[in-house]
Amino acid sequence: STNLADGFEAAVDMLVDSDTLGDVEQRVVFMTDMMPNTGTTDDDALTELFADAAVKGIHTTFVGMGLDANAELADTLSGIRGANHYFIHSAEEFKQRLGDEFDYMVTPLVYDLDLELDADGYEIEAVHGSPSADDLSDQLMHVSTLFPSAKEDGKARGGVILVRLSETQPDGDIELTA
Repeated sequence: STNLADGFEAAVDMLVDSDTLGDVEQRVVFMTDMMPNTGTTDDDALTELFADAAVKGIHTTFVGMGLDANAELADTLSGIRGANHYFIHSAEEFKQRLGDEFDYMVTPLVYDLDLELDADGYEIEAVHGSPSADDLSDQLMHVSTLFPSAKEDGKARGGVILVRLSETQPDGDIELTA
């Protein structure tokens, strides 16, 4: 069975009792199928539990294991400030992620990153590659926590955000703000 809440609460109790709380980032690494079926199983209650700990400086990395891992819950929980998730499907991936790439999964680069486009003379028609784009504002993206990516075959991994603009007046001005 999987009891995320009890496991997390036990880890938080250990971290709160440590002498270093506040001096360094505290992080709980979960190796789980993300399928809570005992204890607290409600997504909203779990989100509140992990979010409350994040406010206290205790962050979470979820390592989803197994073919039936709950990607939806992992996405929800990794949206909490300081949290992230990975899925592992083989022993080789496990060794790579928790070995060579461990620092990447537990070391945040930036908190609360917003990417905004101020486009005087242009209208944003569409944004692709950012599920958090807001059609009602100039916000292209919001990431509560940005983690670095390891290089793969000597090349950095990452994403691309495409923005389609239409000109509404000549000689417009575009400013991108992060």
